[in-house]
Amino acid sequence: MALSLDGEQENTIVLPAPSARLLSELIKTNVTMVTREELLVRVWGNYGYRASNSNLNNYLSILRRSLTSLLPQTILITTLPKKGIIFQANIEEVSVRAHQEKVTDSSVICELEALELASEPKAGVDLRPEWRKIIPKFILSGSAGLLFLALIFLFFRTSLPIMSERHLFTLSQCRFYLIQDTPLSQNEVLSIMDEYDISLNCDSYPRDVFVTHYDETGKRRVMTFFAWCQRSGNGKYTRCENIKKASWRRV
Repeated sequence: MALSLDGEQENTIVLPAPSARLLSELIKTNVTMVTREELLVRVWGNYGYRASNSNLNNYLSILRRSLTSLLPQTILITTLPKKGIIFQANIEEVSVRAHQEKVTDSSVICELEALELASEPKAGVDLRPEWRKIIPKFILSGSAGLLFLALIFLFFRTSLPIMSERHLFTLSQCRFYLIQDTPLSQNEVLSIMDEYDISLNCDSYPRDVFVTHYDETGKRRVMTFFAWCQRSGNGKYTRCENIKKASWRRV
């Protein structure tokens, strides 16, 4: 299975089957946090495969890189430390029939099976996934050379880094956390919110806010990332939003 931007053949990225299943599950829970445990069951356990955090980290990292290569200025996947993962995109449903002239169902199934056998140890019955073609501004499609191109991903075995958060301050119903050892003070965070016109309405909505800021000495790029999620009564997040600002400076 492959990702393409607006159906352009020159902008196509091949996904291994586990990453494709992972994307499918993230799309189903669009803008809602899903826990790592839920993903392990839905992406691996329900298909008869052995689930592990290592597999989730590897294939989530592959999926994140693939999406970034197609949409470099967009953050679609946000990892909340010790909580879960949020996918945010404008979802557009595309009929499978519209693409049947280019890709047949049988060819997609065969290629997916080959990828499964090559990438994961099978634990039980042979279960074939039924794919729903729902895509955030790109088209999921099969190709004749899928298996060969998918081998490229065997070289990318880096795990997703584990991020830690540190509670900085609480403002009304909003709790602010710094991630990745971000060296910001409360006043600096509030100043950045004013600069980017970020209004959280903390008096009306309980939210967790995650902040990171990159401004390393000797580096040209300066980047600030805010993610805020509304807390519900059952301990989960009902809706999340994020904003990323990047600028360049002379060194």
